[in-house]
Amino acid sequence: MAIDSPWAYQDYADTAVPLYKQFILGAFEAIITPMILLIALAQLLIALSMLFKGQFLITGCWASIIFPVGLFVITRLFTDIVVLPPLNSRFCTQRYLGYCCTIAPSNTLKNQMRKIITNTFMTLDGVMQAPGGPDEDTDSGFEYGGWSVTQWDQLMNEAMIEAMKDPYDLLLGRITYEIFAAHWPALKDDPTADLFNRINKYVATNSLTDAAWENTVLLNQDTIEQIKSIKLTDGIDLQVHGSGNLIQSLLHHGLIDQMNIWIYPLVIGKGKRLFGDGTVPANFKLVKHLVSPTGVIITSFEQNGKVPIGSFAS
Repeated sequence: MAIDSPWAYQDYADTAVPLYKQFILGAFEAIITPMILLIALAQLLIALSMLFKGQFLITGCWASIIFPVGLFVITRLFTDIVVLPPLNSRFCTQRYLGYCCTIAPSNTLKNQMRKIITNTFMTLDGVMQAPGGPDEDTDSGFEYGGWSVTQWDQLMNEAMIEAMKDPYDLLLGRITYEIFAAHWPALKDDPTADLFNRINKYVATNSLTDAAWENTVLLNQDTIEQIKSIKLTDGIDLQVHGSGNLIQSLLHHGLIDQMNIWIYPLVIGKGKRLFGDGTVPANFKLVKHLVSPTGVIITSFEQNGKVPIGSFAS
């Protein structure tokens, strides 16, 4: 049997929400929810009227408030009220003061948001600094820049093409952005350069106030809140390359949906690490893996809740 993709035999992607459930949800949103809100409003007006007449303690009056509120609480057990940014959202049906309120099934909001996918080259001892060249990142006197280059092979090239085949925008830390901005715009007739020049590049930075690279968006205010807002908009996924400090912030706030980690069979002993001091404990699920002829383990992980604790003694 032919395998078109190196991932083909282990693609465990989540299935989409069935169409009939979307239909039921749409009917609920369009009919039942407005009815509940209208009933609640009417009962509240009745209650206020009875209050002014001194009859507020009558059992029926209390029931007039408790019933619609209780009904609304019950519906919240099955749905999530979601506030989305006003622009470019396929889930908005009603807009109030520039914002959009809608209803989505519980536990499906993650499928509706733009995914944040990180891509990291890492040594066995967790170093991710300067995999692409000697001058890429020499912070703290790092002299092993370019440690990943000689391990590259054809299967890894195919896996990279597969990982980057779907449309995406870039989400980068400042240092990685400046490395990219100094390299890709200067290349001509290069498919990757053409892609990177064309797509949006969101940059998490506290220092940059201007950027010459086309389609660059600087996130230099409350960066995490800005990223959360972008993640909630309708659009393509966000890929993170390098950007170690940014990844730590994204992990801390639970914003990463998938981590693609390429583990190289070497140790360096020093340098910037993917998981350094202060990393938030988390459990991960391996969803894809592949081993290249040069021994590089190409993995894909998704967050899977808190760290499970057990004991062999029990």
